[in-house]
Amino acid sequence: MKKIILIFTFIIVMPNFIWASENLYWSNSKTGPSTIDEAKRQFGNRTLNLIEGIWFGDSLGTVFIIKDLSESRFKLFIIDLGKDQYSNNLYNRTWETTFIYEKQSLIFFSRIWYHTGKQPYYRTQGGKAYINNNQLSLVYDSLSEHGLFMDNKMRRIWPIDINEYNLSFTSKEKRLDSSSIKEVNNKNFKQDSRFSNINFRDIFNKILGF
Repeated sequence: MKKIILIFTFIIVMPNFIWASENLYWSNSKTGPSTIDEAKRQFGNRTLNLIEGIWFGDSLGTVFIIKDLSESRFKLFIIDLGKDQYSNNLYNRTWETTFIYEKQSLIFFSRIWYHTGKQPYYRTQGGKAYINNNQLSLVYDSLSEHGLFMDNKMRRIWPIDINEYNLSFTSKEKRLDSSSIKEVNNKNFKQDSRFSNINFRDIFNKILGF
């Protein structure tokens, strides 16, 4: 009887857990960019975090990582999975992984696909991510339910040099600040120059009756 209760509880709780994970760390909804150019436009005119940009890996194809502006986390969307064995580009434009900075580490929670029956099912697994220049490595805490090794690596394809990219915005901001200061100084100079045309000697002579 106890086993039946445990199984019944598992059946009720498990779908709710998967639903919560989907809405928290990944989603099957197609809300991401469909092209690299579209992904680039989403960054706007700002500096990027080291993990942000467009990456490519053998496992997920071309992906896009951007900061979630509402929270201190980063989302990975699949732009183009490439040769999609699951037909109809099922996972293109979907949110695949969430990265979170935790103290000195970068952790992640990712969607794991299982296509073993008529209907695919999903799990959420986590691990740690490591960035080395233009390489992003994902190291999972455990194997998949089928005992598969899932660690993978991606290389950055845009921007190629993120430091130079960010520096361009820093320089632009400095130029704007410099221009603003110069404009204020010129304005103050023009205001002060109004007094340079006044002949103070004539004013004093008139006051003294000369």
